[in-house]
Amino acid sequence: MTTNCTLFFPDLISNISNNFKSVSIGLSIDGIGSTYEYIRHPGKWDVVYSNMKKYHELTDKINLQLNLTISWLNA
Repeated sequence: MTTNCTLFFPDLISNISNNFKSVSIGLSIDGIGSTYEYIRHPGKWDVVYSNMKKYHELTDKINLQLNLTISWLNA
């Protein structure tokens, strides 16, 4: 599963992780701060960063990956 971290659904993650042997979630982050907000408008970096930390707290149940795309906007 891949997410851009603008939303976080703890019940969904719990349900998925309890019903599969292994769950991997890719966090699609193409920049930080104002760069993220420019590329992923109308996303807000503070919300995304907070959600990233929430996903990190679940690493005992899920495997996390960081997915990114390099472009001239974030290079």
